[in-house]
Amino acid sequence: MKRARRQNRRYRGSRSGGIGVLIPVLIVLCVIAAGILYFVNDNMTFTLDGTFLSPDKEKPSGGDVSANLIIESPEDASAAQPDETLPEPEAETTVPEKDAGVRALFIPIGEVKSEELFAAKLSEISADKRINTLVLEVKAEDGTLAFSSDSPLASAAAVSGDDGTLSRVMQSAKEKGYRVFLYMSCFKDNEAARKSQEESARTGNKIIWLDNGNVRWLSAYSEAAREYLISSIKKLSSLSPDEIILSNISFPAEGKTELLSYDKSSGTKTEILEGFIADAKTAAGNIPLSAVYENYNKSCVAESGQTPELFSAFERLYFASAGTKFRNGADNAGELFGENEIIVMSPASDEDEFVIKK
Repeated sequence: MKRARRQNRRYRGSRSGGIGVLIPVLIVLCVIAAGILYFVNDNMTFTLDGTFLSPDKEKPSGGDVSANLIIESPEDASAAQPDETLPEPEAETTVPEKDAGVRALFIPIGEVKSEELFAAKLSEISADKRINTLVLEVKAEDGTLAFSSDSPLASAAAVSGDDGTLSRVMQSAKEKGYRVFLYMSCFKDNEAARKSQEESARTGNKIIWLDNGNVRWLSAYSEAAREYLISSIKKLSSLSPDEIILSNISFPAEGKTELLSYDKSSGTKTEILEGFIADAKTAAGNIPLSAVYENYNKSCVAESGQTPELFSAFERLYFASAGTKFRNGADNAGELFGENEIIVMSPASDEDEFVIKK
Protein backbone atom coordinates (compact mmCIF):
# COMPACT_ATOMS: atom_id res chain seq x y z
CA MET A 1 0.00 0.00 0.00
CA LYS A 2 2.76 2.47 0.76
CA ARG A 3 4.55 1.66 -2.48
CA ALA A 4 1.51 2.47 -4.50
CA ARG A 5 1.11 5.86 -2.89
CA ARG A 6 4.70 6.79 -3.75
CA GLN A 7 4.06 5.99 -7.41
CA ASN A 8 0.99 8.28 -7.52
CA ARG A 9 2.89 11.19 -6.03
CA ARG A 10 5.66 10.79 -8.58
CA TYR A 11 3.16 10.90 -11.49
CA ARG A 12 1.57 14.08 -10.28
CA GLY A 13 4.88 15.73 -9.67
CA SER A 14 6.12 15.00 -13.15
CA ARG A 15 3.04 16.80 -14.68
CA SER A 16 3.67 19.86 -12.57
CA GLY A 17 7.29 19.95 -13.58
CA GLY A 18 6.41 19.88 -17.36
CA ILE A 19 4.20 22.93 -17.13
CA GLY A 20 6.79 24.76 -15.14
CA VAL A 21 9.33 24.31 -17.96
CA LEU A 22 6.92 25.22 -20.79
CA ILE A 23 5.89 28.60 -19.43
CA PRO A 24 9.42 30.08 -19.24
CA VAL A 25 10.14 28.80 -22.77
CA LEU A 26 7.06 30.59 -24.10
CA ILE A 27 8.04 33.79 -22.33
CA VAL A 28 11.51 33.66 -23.84
CA LEU A 29 10.09 33.10 -27.34
CA CYS A 30 7.76 36.08 -26.94
CA VAL A 31 10.64 38.30 -25.90
CA ILE A 32 12.69 37.17 -28.89
CA ALA A 33 9.75 37.79 -31.30
CA ALA A 34 9.17 41.26 -29.89
CA GLY A 35 12.82 42.08 -30.34
CA ILE A 36 12.82 40.90 -33.95
CA LEU A 37 9.66 42.91 -34.66
CA TYR A 38 11.19 46.01 -33.12
CA PHE A 39 14.40 45.53 -35.13
CA VAL A 40 12.54 45.07 -38.41
CA ASN A 41 10.23 47.99 -37.80
CA ASP A 42 13.12 50.23 -36.84
CA ASN A 43 15.24 49.34 -39.86
CA MET A 44 12.55 49.08 -42.58
CA THR A 45 12.62 51.75 -45.29
CA PHE A 46 9.73 52.58 -47.66
CA THR A 47 10.56 54.27 -50.94
CA LEU A 48 8.96 54.85 -54.34
CA ASP A 49 11.23 52.05 -55.60
CA GLY A 50 10.09 49.54 -53.03
CA THR A 51 10.52 48.41 -49.41
CA PHE A 52 13.99 47.67 -48.00
CA LEU A 53 15.61 46.36 -44.79
CA SER A 54 18.72 48.48 -44.12
CA PRO A 55 20.16 48.01 -40.63
CA ASP A 56 23.02 50.45 -41.30
CA LYS A 57 20.49 53.24 -41.97
CA GLU A 58 21.78 53.81 -45.51
CA LYS A 59 18.70 54.50 -47.51
CA PRO A 60 18.28 53.40 -51.10
CA SER A 61 18.35 56.12 -53.72
CA GLY A 62 14.57 56.29 -54.03
CA GLY A 63 14.27 58.51 -50.94
CA ASP A 64 12.25 57.93 -47.81
CA VAL A 65 8.51 57.91 -47.98
CA SER A 66 5.87 57.21 -45.43
CA ALA A 67 4.47 53.72 -45.30
CA ASN A 68 0.96 55.15 -45.65
CA LEU A 69 1.79 56.50 -49.09
CA ILE A 70 -0.79 58.66 -50.87
CA ILE A 71 0.19 58.99 -54.50
CA GLU A 72 -2.33 61.66 -55.49
CA SER A 73 -5.46 63.17 -54.14
CA PRO A 74 -8.36 63.76 -56.61
CA GLU A 75 -7.47 67.45 -56.68
CA ASP A 76 -3.80 66.67 -57.39
CA ALA A 77 -4.79 64.32 -60.20
CA SER A 78 -6.87 66.94 -61.94
CA ALA A 79 -4.07 69.47 -61.56
CA ALA A 80 -1.49 67.10 -62.96
CA GLN A 81 -3.56 66.17 -66.00
CA PRO A 82 -3.94 68.50 -68.99
CA ASP A 83 -7.24 70.31 -69.04
CA GLU A 84 -8.96 68.21 -71.68
CA THR A 85 -12.72 68.41 -71.53
CA LEU A 86 -14.22 65.46 -73.32
CA PRO A 87 -17.28 66.32 -75.44
CA GLU A 88 -20.53 65.06 -74.03
CA PRO A 89 -22.12 62.34 -76.13
CA GLU A 90 -24.95 63.68 -78.22
CA ALA A 91 -28.40 62.45 -77.34
CA GLU A 92 -29.88 60.10 -79.89
CA THR A 93 -32.40 61.81 -82.11
CA THR A 94 -34.53 60.64 -84.98
CA VAL A 95 -34.32 63.73 -87.13
CA PRO A 96 -36.08 62.91 -90.40
CA GLU A 97 -34.35 63.37 -93.72
CA LYS A 98 -36.23 66.15 -95.44
CA ASP A 99 -34.85 65.41 -98.89
CA ALA A 100 -35.53 61.70 -98.91
CA GLY A 101 -39.01 61.67 -100.43
CA VAL A 102 -42.38 61.50 -98.71
CA ARG A 103 -42.55 59.01 -95.85
CA ALA A 104 -45.63 60.29 -94.12
CA LEU A 105 -48.01 59.51 -91.30
CA PHE A 106 -51.62 60.69 -91.58
CA ILE A 107 -52.98 62.25 -88.37
CA PRO A 108 -56.80 62.54 -88.09
CA ILE A 109 -58.43 65.86 -87.29
CA GLY A 110 -59.39 64.87 -83.74
CA GLU A 111 -55.72 64.64 -82.78
CA VAL A 112 -54.85 67.77 -84.75
CA LYS A 113 -57.39 69.87 -82.85
CA SER A 114 -56.00 68.84 -79.44
CA GLU A 115 -52.48 69.85 -78.45
CA GLU A 116 -52.38 67.13 -75.81
CA LEU A 117 -53.46 64.38 -78.19
CA PHE A 118 -51.10 65.66 -80.84
CA ALA A 119 -48.17 65.63 -78.41
CA ALA A 120 -49.05 62.06 -77.46
CA LYS A 121 -49.14 61.09 -81.14
CA LEU A 122 -45.71 62.63 -81.70
CA SER A 123 -44.29 60.60 -78.84
CA GLU A 124 -45.69 57.39 -80.35
CA ILE A 125 -43.97 57.79 -83.72
CA SER A 126 -41.17 55.22 -83.75
CA ALA A 127 -37.94 55.70 -85.63
CA ASP A 128 -38.19 52.40 -87.48
CA LYS A 129 -41.12 53.74 -89.53
CA ARG A 130 -38.73 56.24 -91.11
CA ILE A 131 -41.38 58.95 -90.93
CA ASN A 132 -40.21 62.34 -92.20
CA THR A 133 -43.59 63.98 -92.90
CA LEU A 134 -46.83 64.45 -90.98
CA VAL A 135 -50.08 64.82 -92.93
CA LEU A 136 -52.50 66.76 -90.74
CA GLU A 137 -56.19 66.45 -91.54
CA VAL A 138 -57.57 69.98 -91.25
CA LYS A 139 -60.90 69.63 -93.05
CA ALA A 140 -62.59 66.28 -92.60
CA GLU A 141 -65.27 64.62 -94.72
CA ASP A 142 -67.81 65.33 -92.00
CA GLY A 143 -67.09 69.05 -92.49
CA THR A 144 -65.14 69.66 -89.28
CA LEU A 145 -62.38 72.29 -89.55
CA ALA A 146 -59.12 72.59 -87.61
CA PHE A 147 -58.91 76.29 -88.50
CA SER A 148 -61.26 79.26 -88.40
CA SER A 149 -63.27 80.36 -91.42
CA ASP A 150 -65.31 83.47 -92.16
CA SER A 151 -67.27 81.72 -94.90
CA PRO A 152 -71.07 81.78 -94.47
CA LEU A 153 -71.10 78.03 -95.05
CA ALA A 154 -68.66 77.42 -92.18
CA SER A 155 -70.56 79.82 -89.93
CA ALA A 156 -73.88 78.12 -90.67
CA ALA A 157 -72.42 74.70 -89.94
CA ALA A 158 -70.55 75.92 -86.82
CA VAL A 159 -67.52 73.82 -87.71
CA SER A 160 -64.65 76.29 -87.30
CA GLY A 161 -61.56 75.31 -85.35
CA ASP A 162 -58.87 77.33 -83.59
CA ASP A 163 -56.05 78.89 -85.60
CA GLY A 164 -53.79 79.13 -82.57
CA THR A 165 -54.02 75.42 -81.83
CA LEU A 166 -53.33 74.49 -85.43
CA SER A 167 -50.34 76.85 -85.61
CA ARG A 168 -48.88 75.41 -82.40
CA VAL A 169 -49.22 71.78 -83.42
CA MET A 170 -47.65 72.59 -86.78
CA GLN A 171 -44.77 74.33 -85.03
CA SER A 172 -44.25 71.44 -82.62
CA ALA A 173 -44.05 69.04 -85.57
CA LYS A 174 -41.55 71.25 -87.38
CA GLU A 175 -39.43 71.56 -84.25
CA LYS A 176 -39.18 67.77 -84.23
CA GLY A 177 -37.83 67.95 -87.77
CA TYR A 178 -40.95 66.82 -89.66
CA ARG A 179 -42.36 68.35 -92.79
CA VAL A 180 -46.01 69.31 -92.39
CA PHE A 181 -48.64 68.68 -95.08
CA LEU A 182 -52.23 69.88 -94.59
CA TYR A 183 -55.01 67.64 -95.88
CA MET A 184 -58.56 68.79 -96.66
CA SER A 185 -61.64 67.16 -98.10
CA CYS A 186 -63.29 69.36 -100.70
CA PHE A 187 -66.83 68.68 -101.91
CA LYS A 188 -67.49 65.74 -99.61
CA ASP A 189 -68.63 67.82 -96.62
CA ASN A 190 -71.48 66.53 -94.52
CA GLU A 191 -72.10 69.48 -92.17
CA ALA A 192 -71.81 72.37 -94.62
CA ALA A 193 -74.10 70.53 -97.06
CA ARG A 194 -76.59 69.75 -94.29
CA LYS A 195 -76.82 73.34 -93.04
CA SER A 196 -76.67 74.99 -96.50
CA GLN A 197 -78.86 72.70 -98.53
CA GLU A 198 -79.08 75.02 -101.54
CA GLU A 199 -75.34 74.52 -102.02
CA SER A 200 -75.53 70.74 -101.62
CA ALA A 201 -75.89 67.87 -104.07
CA ARG A 202 -79.65 67.28 -104.31
CA THR A 203 -82.21 65.19 -106.09
CA GLY A 204 -84.56 66.43 -108.81
CA ASN A 205 -87.22 67.35 -106.23
CA LYS A 206 -84.63 69.33 -104.15
CA ILE A 207 -84.13 66.72 -101.45
CA ILE A 208 -80.60 66.58 -100.08
CA TRP A 209 -78.78 63.52 -101.32
CA LEU A 210 -76.80 60.99 -99.24
CA ASP A 211 -74.09 58.73 -100.63
CA ASN A 212 -73.76 55.06 -99.76
CA GLY A 213 -72.01 56.05 -96.51
CA ASN A 214 -74.85 58.44 -95.55
CA VAL A 215 -72.61 61.46 -96.10
CA ARG A 216 -73.79 64.68 -97.78
CA TRP A 217 -71.84 66.50 -100.50
CA LEU A 218 -71.50 70.11 -101.55
CA SER A 219 -72.29 70.58 -105.22
CA ALA A 220 -69.32 71.57 -107.36
CA TYR A 221 -71.83 73.55 -109.44
CA SER A 222 -72.47 75.82 -106.45
CA GLU A 223 -70.44 79.01 -106.68
CA ALA A 224 -70.77 79.54 -102.92
CA ALA A 225 -69.45 76.05 -102.25
CA ARG A 226 -66.46 76.60 -104.51
CA GLU A 227 -65.73 79.97 -102.90
CA TYR A 228 -65.82 78.34 -99.46
CA LEU A 229 -63.21 75.78 -100.49
CA ILE A 230 -61.00 78.34 -102.24
CA SER A 231 -61.03 80.59 -99.15
CA SER A 232 -60.06 77.55 -97.06
CA ILE A 233 -57.08 76.86 -99.32
CA LYS A 234 -55.97 80.49 -99.01
CA LYS A 235 -56.17 80.21 -95.23
CA LEU A 236 -54.09 77.04 -95.19
CA SER A 237 -51.54 78.62 -97.49
CA SER A 238 -51.11 81.50 -95.02
CA LEU A 239 -50.01 78.97 -92.38
CA SER A 240 -46.96 78.06 -94.53
CA PRO A 241 -47.25 74.28 -94.67
CA ASP A 242 -44.83 72.30 -96.82
CA GLU A 243 -47.72 71.08 -98.98
CA ILE A 244 -51.52 71.12 -99.22
CA ILE A 245 -53.32 67.93 -100.24
CA LEU A 246 -56.90 68.08 -101.55
CA SER A 247 -59.21 65.10 -101.61
CA ASN A 248 -62.72 64.62 -103.00
CA ILE A 249 -62.31 67.00 -105.92
CA SER A 250 -65.26 65.26 -107.41
CA PHE A 251 -68.97 65.02 -107.89
CA PRO A 252 -70.64 62.25 -105.87
CA ALA A 253 -70.09 58.90 -107.56
CA GLU A 254 -70.91 56.24 -104.96
CA GLY A 255 -74.55 55.42 -104.27
CA LYS A 256 -77.78 56.15 -106.08
CA THR A 257 -76.32 58.86 -108.29
CA GLU A 258 -79.16 58.49 -110.79
CA LEU A 259 -81.27 60.53 -108.35
CA LEU A 260 -78.95 63.54 -108.51
CA SER A 261 -79.89 66.60 -110.54
CA TYR A 262 -77.65 69.51 -111.60
CA ASP A 263 -78.09 72.71 -113.52
CA LYS A 264 -75.38 72.14 -116.12
CA SER A 265 -75.84 75.44 -117.90
CA SER A 266 -72.43 76.61 -116.64
CA GLY A 267 -70.55 73.66 -118.15
CA THR A 268 -69.87 69.96 -117.93
CA LYS A 269 -68.69 68.29 -114.73
CA THR A 270 -65.14 68.10 -116.04
CA GLU A 271 -65.17 71.77 -116.99
CA ILE A 272 -66.43 72.77 -113.53
CA LEU A 273 -63.69 70.76 -111.82
CA GLU A 274 -61.07 72.15 -114.19
CA GLY A 275 -61.99 75.71 -113.22
CA PHE A 276 -61.95 74.80 -109.54
CA ILE A 277 -58.48 73.25 -109.79
CA ALA A 278 -57.12 76.36 -111.52
CA ASP A 279 -58.57 78.59 -108.78
CA ALA A 280 -57.21 76.28 -106.09
CA LYS A 281 -53.67 76.48 -107.49
CA THR A 282 -53.92 80.27 -107.52
CA ALA A 283 -55.16 80.28 -103.91
CA ALA A 284 -52.27 78.05 -102.79
CA GLY A 285 -49.75 80.57 -104.11
CA ASN A 286 -46.19 79.30 -103.57
CA ILE A 287 -47.30 76.32 -101.50
CA PRO A 288 -47.14 73.04 -103.46
CA LEU A 289 -50.66 71.77 -104.14
CA SER A 290 -51.30 68.03 -104.48
CA ALA A 291 -54.41 65.89 -104.68
CA VAL A 292 -55.89 62.48 -104.05
CA TYR A 293 -57.04 60.82 -107.22
CA GLU A 294 -60.08 58.79 -106.20
CA ASN A 295 -59.56 56.42 -109.14
CA TYR A 296 -63.20 55.53 -109.64
CA ASN A 297 -63.91 52.47 -111.74
CA LYS A 298 -65.62 52.56 -115.10
CA SER A 299 -69.12 52.49 -113.65
CA CYS A 300 -68.46 55.58 -111.50
CA VAL A 301 -65.83 57.69 -113.26
CA ALA A 302 -68.34 59.48 -115.52
CA GLU A 303 -70.41 60.52 -112.48
CA SER A 304 -67.31 61.86 -110.69
CA GLY A 305 -66.16 64.22 -113.44
CA GLN A 306 -62.53 63.27 -112.70
CA THR A 307 -60.02 62.61 -115.48
CA PRO A 308 -56.26 61.94 -115.36
CA GLU A 309 -55.70 64.97 -117.58
CA LEU A 310 -57.21 67.32 -114.99
CA PHE A 311 -55.15 65.90 -112.13
CA SER A 312 -51.84 65.98 -113.97
CA ALA A 313 -51.64 69.64 -112.98
CA PHE A 314 -50.97 68.79 -109.32
CA GLU A 315 -47.56 68.59 -107.65
CA ARG A 316 -48.09 65.01 -106.48
CA LEU A 317 -50.88 62.49 -106.74
CA TYR A 318 -51.98 60.21 -103.92
CA PHE A 319 -53.74 56.88 -104.41
CA ALA A 320 -55.41 54.56 -101.93
CA SER A 321 -53.61 51.23 -102.09
CA ALA A 322 -56.66 48.98 -101.94
CA GLY A 323 -59.60 48.97 -104.32
CA THR A 324 -63.26 48.99 -103.31
CA LYS A 325 -66.58 48.28 -105.00
CA PHE A 326 -66.47 51.73 -106.59
CA ARG A 327 -62.73 52.46 -106.88
CA ASN A 328 -59.66 50.83 -108.30
CA GLY A 329 -56.55 50.28 -106.24
CA ALA A 330 -53.20 51.88 -106.95
CA ASP A 331 -52.06 49.14 -109.33
CA ASN A 332 -52.98 51.14 -112.44
CA ALA A 333 -51.69 54.51 -111.18
CA GLY A 334 -48.60 54.38 -113.38
CA GLU A 335 -50.68 53.64 -116.44
CA LEU A 336 -52.89 56.66 -115.78
CA PHE A 337 -50.21 59.23 -114.94
CA GLY A 338 -46.94 58.02 -116.41
CA GLU A 339 -43.99 59.90 -114.95
CA ASN A 340 -46.00 61.94 -112.42
CA GLU A 341 -44.98 61.50 -108.79
CA ILE A 342 -47.41 59.01 -107.30
CA ILE A 343 -47.58 58.13 -103.61
CA VAL A 344 -49.63 55.31 -102.18
CA MET A 345 -51.72 55.63 -99.01
CA SER A 346 -52.13 52.45 -97.00
CA PRO A 347 -52.34 51.21 -93.39
CA ALA A 348 -48.68 50.10 -93.58
CA SER A 349 -45.93 50.31 -96.14
CA ASP A 350 -42.35 49.34 -96.84
CA GLU A 351 -42.14 51.39 -100.05
CA ASP A 352 -39.61 54.18 -100.55
CA GLU A 353 -42.43 56.74 -100.44
CA PHE A 354 -45.78 56.30 -98.70
CA VAL A 355 -48.51 57.75 -96.53
CA ILE A 356 -49.58 55.55 -93.64
CA LYS A 357 -53.31 56.18 -93.35
CA LYS A 358 -55.38 53.78 -91.27
